[in-house]
Amino acid sequence: MSFVKRNIHCALVITSGKVDHDPMWDYPLEAVRETLANALCHRDYGAPYDIQVKIFEDSLCISSPGQLPFDMPMDFLMKPTHPSRPRNKLIAQVFFDMGIIELILRGGWPGTLEMPFKYAIKTPAERDLRTYAESLGAELYHYQDYENHEIDAVVELSDGRWAAIEVKLGVNQEESAAAGLKKIAAQMSAGGCAPSALIIVVGLASAAYRRKDGVYVVPITALKP
Repeated sequence: MSFVKRNIHCALVITSGKVDHDPMWDYPLEAVRETLANALCHRDYGAPYDIQVKIFEDSLCISSPGQLPFDMPMDFLMKPTHPSRPRNKLIAQVFFDMGIIELILRGGWPGTLEMPFKYAIKTPAERDLRTYAESLGAELYHYQDYENHEIDAVVELSDGRWAAIEVKLGVNQEESAAAGLKKIAAQMSAGGCAPSALIIVVGLASAAYRRKDGVYVVPITALKP
């Protein structure tokens, strides 16, 4: 974990109503720890290879020696209730007793799979937004109010103008994102702090465009420093 933390980024996120900053890592540390534990617990110790952790610009790869045990198909792992079939039962028991792994009676992979999807996929977009913001002398924030209304990213210029940005990389999320942005914009406007632009960063788009309601849609591929 020390190697991973030394070689990934950590942003400090400002949350409304809190004094302290919240750390936001490129990848959720709980998911990385769980994946490393699985690699150690389920590796083939008869194979003369090492577990490898590779960190790239836009991804983190953890590889464990050996094939899936007991001819287990890959799609079996994607089932949320699949039973655990540890290759090394004694090691799995020791890890469980030490509190290193939480799930021993059923598989824990789908939950781990969802955590990086939620957080790590957004982070590269936010990292690129921060790069653009800094080039303009602007600041990048995360917004959350007391009613739990959230904005993924707020870019604020030195003159006070700001843009509200939602990062939605899944399919069929544009309309809900636009509705959320417009709702928050209306609330902010009523308080005399209207955003200058509403932007949705999406994963499935070939070009940036402006919707009829004024919301801008930008493909994530356009966010390159």
